[in-house]
Amino acid sequence: KPSESGYAHQQATRPDTLAVALTDSPAGLLSWLVEKYAAWGPGNRLEPYHPDEIITPVMLYWMTRSIGTSFRAYSESGSGGPHPLITVPASLFIQQHEAGYLRTLGEKSHRDIRAFEVLDRGGHFPAWKAPADIARAILALEEAVNT
Repeated sequence: KPSESGYAHQQATRPDTLAVALTDSPAGLLSWLVEKYAAWGPGNRLEPYHPDEIITPVMLYWMTRSIGTSFRAYSESGSGGPHPLITVPASLFIQQHEAGYLRTLGEKSHRDIRAFEVLDRGGHFPAWKAPADIARAILALEEAVNT
């Protein structure tokens, strides 16, 4: 939703400021990520997650001091500009909350789309919450590439 896209603007226009703040504060990092898990997860809530599913990625970002790298896709695309051209075969699986993302948008960045599907479940983290669907997609792409 456009009303909830402030994070994208911040990550695109001031990624290093945000990264320093989140790298400096474990409570800030936890708060930033938990809010995203709740907003983008299945049903817009935290209940589907086991506490370990939340703390593990937070700790990975914290211990490696790498939250800033997760912002690069936003900042390097120039605040909404084109993403780098991807020429290798790809499958695009769109999470349910971004169902308005059209294949034509994907075609602006991907030259060889082998599959395009809007998932019925999984939230923003489909490999996490719909692993069988993602595994099926990867296997289908591998088969298509190798035939």
